Amino acid sequence: MKLYALFLFLSFPLLAQVEESEALKAMRLSCEKQKVGLGCFNYANMLFRLEKSDEADKYFEMGCKLEHSPSCSKEKWDLPLAKAPSKPEPMAPESEAAPEAVVEPETEPELAPESLDLSLEPESTINQ
Repeated sequence: MKLYALFLFLSFPLLAQVEESEALKAMRLSCEKQKVGLGCFNYANMLFRLEKSDEADKYFEMGCKLEHSPSCSKEKWDLPLAKAPSKPEPMAPESEAAPEAVVEPETEPELAPESLDLSLEPESTINQ
């Protein structure tokens, strides 16, 4: 039992850490290391979508200091929330399905090519 408690005590910090995704890491580094205002803005919006608004405010301010105006106004991304995938509707057997009308695209009548002189011999030259 003591061994089990010791194991839980040692593994708790590992479980408490949330690993940063590659996208989050890239945005954070572009903001902090490369001093890109757009990177701060994008990282702040990613944090905001993860419901870490206090930390997001910090990066909005950093983006504003780097002269990125949308960061100053703390504009949020206007992205739709991801929907859960819907179940596909069952397919009706082919015997029950109504036949679909086949519509062929209209084609333009082909025009006869004009008579073109494709010879390489010049009719007259400047030097003549």
